[in-house]
Amino acid sequence: MRRKPMTHTNRIEKAIKVAASLHKDQTRKGPEKFPYITHLVSVFAILAQYTDDEDVLIAGLLHDTLEDTDYRPEELERDFGPRVREIVEGVTEPKMKDGEELPWIERKKEYIRGLQRAPKESLLVSAADKIHNFSSVLDEYGERKEIFGNDFKQEHRAEYYGRVVEIIINSLGENHPLAQRLRETFERYHIFLQTAYN
Repeated sequence: MRRKPMTHTNRIEKAIKVAASLHKDQTRKGPEKFPYITHLVSVFAILAQYTDDEDVLIAGLLHDTLEDTDYRPEELERDFGPRVREIVEGVTEPKMKDGEELPWIERKKEYIRGLQRAPKESLLVSAADKIHNFSSVLDEYGERKEIFGNDFKQEHRAEYYGRVVEIIINSLGENHPLAQRLRETFERYHIFLQTAYN
C-alpha cells in the first residue's frame, strides 16, 4: 500500500521561507555554486519519500541553520517547537570550542558523538543530508575528479563518512529503506573517493 504523500502545510511553507531567507547569500561548495537552498529542498524531498512526520520534514529544511547562520536554538524552538529544535541540534556540527575554531576532523568527531546520542528523527535527517551530499559529488565531479581533490581535502573523509553511515544504519536498521539507500549511495561515493585521491 502506498504511503499517503505529505500535505503542504503552513508550517512547512514557513520553514521553506525561513531557510531561504537565512541561507540567501550562501552557495553550495562545488563547481557550479548552486544556491544553498537547493540542498535543503533536496533533503526535504528525500525525507518526504520515507516519512510524513511534519517535524522531521521541517528539520530537514532547517538542519543547517544553527550551524551555518546566526539563527539561534531559542529562535528555532520559538518558531517551530522543541521537537524540531531537538532534531536539528542532533545534526548540528559544532564549529567552535573554548573560543577557538575546531579543525575539520575535530568537528567531524564531535558530530559523530552527537549523532550517537541524537533521537532517531535526527538520524533520518542525517541520512537524507548525506545521500544528497554524496549524490551531488557524484553528479558534479564524476568526470572532474581532479577538481574535487582541490575543492575537498582528503582529511580521513572516507573513514569519517563510513562511520556516520554505520551509526545511521545501526540505528534505523539494515532493512529500513532510507538506510538501504544511504548504504548504496555511500558505496558509490566511496569508490569515487578512492579514484579521486589516487
